[in-house]
Amino acid sequence: MVLHGNNKGYLQLRSTEILQEYRANGYDVREVDYKSKNSVHEAFSSSMFELNPVLVLIHNPTKVKGLATYLKDPKDREVLVVYDKSSLPKLLKGFMTQTLNEPKYDNEKREWYSNFVKEYVKKSGKTISTDLCVAIVSKVGRDLGLLRYEVLKYVTLAGDEEEISPRMVAGVFCDLQGPESSDLIDAVIRQDRKGFLKVCGRIEKSSSQDQTMSVCNGLLFYTLKQLLDVSVRLEDKKSSETISGELGKNPWLVENILRPQALSLGLGKIILLIGVLYECEDSVLKGSRNPWVKFKTKMVSVL
Repeated sequence: MVLHGNNKGYLQLRSTEILQEYRANGYDVREVDYKSKNSVHEAFSSSMFELNPVLVLIHNPTKVKGLATYLKDPKDREVLVVYDKSSLPKLLKGFMTQTLNEPKYDNEKREWYSNFVKEYVKKSGKTISTDLCVAIVSKVGRDLGLLRYEVLKYVTLAGDEEEISPRMVAGVFCDLQGPESSDLIDAVIRQDRKGFLKVCGRIEKSSSQDQTMSVCNGLLFYTLKQLLDVSVRLEDKKSSETISGELGKNPWLVENILRPQALSLGLGKIILLIGVLYECEDSVLKGSRNPWVKFKTKMVSVL
């Protein structure tokens, strides 16, 4: 099978799902490394000690020497080719294909991403309104991995309820209101433990509901994800101008806000903090006791 299209995120997501399905059915997955001369031969070779069926995964197929011969005769192997282009080269024509193209225009993209959310909800045996799908995309953005993760959260929290409701989504993914939001972000970026705990105390008093999910997923994750995107590019010695172009952000914002913040925290600490958010959010989904206490403790230990 050939997966191809202009959306690399969707290609990665779909190929990962396929690999998981094959592994669950007892397949060994062998990936072809186009940089290695013997990789394609090793992937398609067999031995008398081979117990499980094999799936061969191939990226960058046009760079793999000698691949055409194995595609014509895969030697009882299942083959998955992932090609991040809309049009197929001659090498890949004639095989079963799935095209994963993102539309060109913004109004079409909005509908395309919303349909993605709706289809993932449907796969989980739930229903959701089109308007709510649009709202989720507007809130989360157009990262398919994040959108899929959001759907998994809603489905988990829905339990026996058939429909994903606006109230359910708002309860999971709502922004904090008032000065607490910016104060919390500032305290984290300054690595101010006392300031962080003071803001957490104000958040506790401002709401009778547990705020772990909204803080971890809605507030801090968005901020730290931005800083992670900037920090990994700074590690590669990229200029603020290049970073702003790659991320589609205002050059002044990158140079005067995001870059200094990313340098202040450092890539290693940003990664640790994001790890804390995932861990604490997982605690909420699993129904653990006192997730807010865990959130404060873990954050303070990293700051």
